[in-house]
Amino acid sequence: MENVNGEIQLYKLTELQNLSKIILMIKSFKFFLLLLLFFLTFVSCESSKNFIDTLLSDYFPLETGIKWTYIGSSEDEVAREVVRDTIIGNESAYVVEMGGEIELWGKNSDELSFYVKKILYRGDYTYTAEESFVPVLYLPPLDGYSSEDSTFKICLLLDDTAFYYRKLETGIKKIEGNRYRFHMSLYYENIGFEDSTTEFIERTYILAPDTGPVYIKVRRVANQDTTVEEFNLLKFER
Repeated sequence: MENVNGEIQLYKLTELQNLSKIILMIKSFKFFLLLLLFFLTFVSCESSKNFIDTLLSDYFPLETGIKWTYIGSSEDEVAREVVRDTIIGNESAYVVEMGGEIELWGKNSDELSFYVKKILYRGDYTYTAEESFVPVLYLPPLDGYSSEDSTFKICLLLDDTAFYYRKLETGIKKIEGNRYRFHMSLYYENIGFEDSTTEFIERTYILAPDTGPVYIKVRRVANQDTTVEEFNLLKFER
């Protein structure tokens, strides 16, 4: 009889131990679920915050008076400044000067556009082969977005013929620190009139929120002559 009672007590003890293990497993699983839920909520909040930050940030500021000061490849300081706004045709534009060169950019709440103007020469005469704003970037920036725009034109001047071709390609990719790498390449080819020329200009920008280009790289190829310049932001003023 005592052996039977002992076996019963041992069985109950074993069951209690098993039950404790099950309860512990359930608690651990609940803890895991809570931990997972917290993690997913945190990630979701971070993603939402990043999205809102991107939505509200200006990655390509264009206001008269804004100025960037860069350190160039040759260790000299180079200024990039929005010197004024203007109207070209029916389009509003901002005039940006950097190192003695002028760029014109158009901007609204939805997109950024680059002004392309190409003039061909024949003696003392000129022919405007193209004059247009080309969209290059959605606003706010869209990670992975790319675009391509091209035009071809037959140009007639003084019974002479020239062929003009232009292609503009862009692409943007999000990188660390809520920054974007924005790439824009512009290719020209002119065949005819006085001579034939090719020109390739490749620009790479690192865009930071509410600052714009913190890094610029410009690579130019003109009739097989290549130059490369890099600029790192030293100071931003607005």
